Amino acid sequence: VVCELSDASPLGKALELISNLKKHVEQDGVKQQEAYKKYKDWCEAQSGELLRELETEKKAKQKMEAEIYEAEAAIASASAEIQKFVSQVARADAKLNDAKELRQQERKDFETSQKSLSDTITLLDKAGE
Repeated sequence: VVCELSDASPLGKALELISNLKKHVEQDGVKQQEAYKKYKDWCEAQSGELLRELETEKKAKQKMEAEIYEAEAAIASASAEIQKFVSQVARADAKLNDAKELRQQERKDFETSQKSLSDTITLLDKAGE
């Protein structure tokens, strides 16, 4: 009866067009639903991947912060050692300067004694002549 109506009347044609439109809308709805599901799955996969990357980066950051802390501690320790060595070098320099002054004084004393001895020998030589 519908076929007869579709060929015979404008109402039948309208019903046929509406029926065809309904099929297309339903098919488009199924396609859109499938596309949405694929997009949703992709978004969830991307979200999961980004969360994993974020966790990995957080762990890397924590590791680097620990390394920085250790490096800063090593720097502080090395700085203390450097200060210790600087102090030791300063004390050694002071001792060296003291030793130089002592040696200079001893040399002057030796030269004075040497001159006195030389003068005495010269006088004795003259007296013995």
